[in-house]
Amino acid sequence: MILNKRKALKINSVIKLIVVLATIFLFSCSPVKYVPEDRYLLNKVNVEVDNPKINKVEAKSHIRQKENYKILGFAKFYLWLYNLSSKDKSDSWLKRIGEAPVIYDPVLTQASNDRLKQYLGNRGYFRAEVDAEVKLKENKQRANVNYVISTGEQYHVNEIDYHISDSGLDSLFHTDSVKTFIRPGTPFDFNLLEQQRENIVQLYRNNGYFYFNKDDVSYIADSSQFEKEIILDLY
Repeated sequence: MILNKRKALKINSVIKLIVVLATIFLFSCSPVKYVPEDRYLLNKVNVEVDNPKINKVEAKSHIRQKENYKILGFAKFYLWLYNLSSKDKSDSWLKRIGEAPVIYDPVLTQASNDRLKQYLGNRGYFRAEVDAEVKLKENKQRANVNYVISTGEQYHVNEIDYHISDSGLDSLFHTDSVKTFIRPGTPFDFNLLEQQRENIVQLYRNNGYFYFNKDDVSYIADSSQFEKEIILDLY
């Protein structure tokens, strides 16, 4: 029993040693080897948001420029492979399987800012603010970008007006529970509107309207009449 414990301790020690040596080797090559002198490696991209209803991973998916791919959440292995290649060989196999450094681009940072605002607007946060904080480490040629999101209050549905010209469709809609999916007081969210469109299509197809599709359902949202509230017109 004691021998087994000693053997397990030895194995754990060897594994730790391998991890340490691999880490040292991994970071021994400069990550900015292929970064031009007047440019910066996009080292880290982060999202901060003051609202738990907004998923950070989902928000980050709208960012136009992200740092190099990480393995295990921290090791930029493919960038490391690329940096192992020779500058004298443009078609090196290390370049082919590796990943070139992502060079920080302020234009894409502004585009990311705009896309985040659009995403938040689609979620009903029409007064959201997004501030891209950029920290440049000139001596290391690295840039860290932190998107700070303040969502403000989410708009809600105040009223829904239905404009269904076909009497058969109108009757089906008003006698089915699908009508209550979005109602006064529901948070305004384009994802909910999209789900409602799918619910309506499914309702009509299940009742013989086989060629009915999402393009036959549309909304107009009016935010001008009430403070932080929306009037919806469904057609």
